Amino acid sequence: MIYNIDLLPILVSLLFLSLVVLWVAVRNYKNFLITFIIIPLTLVSVITSYSTIQNLLGYPVKATIPDESFYITHMESLDREWIYVWAVPLGSDKPRAYTIPNTEQNKKAMEEAEEGQAQGKGQQIGQEGSEMGVGGETFGGEYVTYEFTISNAGSSKGE
Repeated sequence: MIYNIDLLPILVSLLFLSLVVLWVAVRNYKNFLITFIIIPLTLVSVITSYSTIQNLLGYPVKATIPDESFYITHMESLDREWIYVWAVPLGSDKPRAYTIPNTEQNKKAMEEAEEGQAQGKGQQIGQEGSEMGVGGETFGGEYVTYEFTISNAGSSKGE
């Protein structure tokens, strides 16, 4: 989990709330089983709440971009370590922000996608080798972009 300094007040308030709950649980419950259940549930809820809030803020996440996602745009981080990519995953109607490593291949692929879009050609993005079942399981792979084309599967050539 990556800690964001902007979310420090939320983290502190969640920790304070959990300490109060834990103190009340230990102080007032004489039943060992109830105390044994409340303590881990409280700690898990703090971690889960913080992670969920952080992911809902719209910051780019460090995750593998799903194959056949529609490329929207990208930008390089100020420290030039990461590339932030905005894409719409296949089957979704909402864009997502992803963080991918700033390698030469990824940088070239994003620039090609940006050029393709400037020419009015829709672009898709996926991990290199994913068509062969090689990629897509780990974060940090190399990406490729390609033009989005719609085939006329329903039309026949004889008409």
